[in-house]
Amino acid sequence: MAQAKARHEDWPDRFFNIGFVIDPDGAVILKHYKISALLPCERSCRRNDLFDWWVAKYGRNLQAFWPVADTAIGRLGIMMAMEGNYPENGRG
Repeated sequence: MAQAKARHEDWPDRFFNIGFVIDPDGAVILKHYKISALLPCERSCRRNDLFDWWVAKYGRNLQAFWPVADTAIGRLGIMMAMEGNYPENGRG
């Protein structure tokens, strides 16, 4: 698991805060785009900033907003920083 500022292929002019999981073969098997930025110091774009586009592309379900990956050690998901302060995120 790791985290980085990165661009989405559809939005090359914006940076997102993305958590990701890499499997033992080196493939990225999970990407989580952070929902809640730590304002005013974090200047990342969030899915909520592009909500209508996000829903049109990925859907309006838990996997679209809180993706999980099935792995050999179980199901993995990601919450970053302030996302862990809101119980709704963990329930998702």
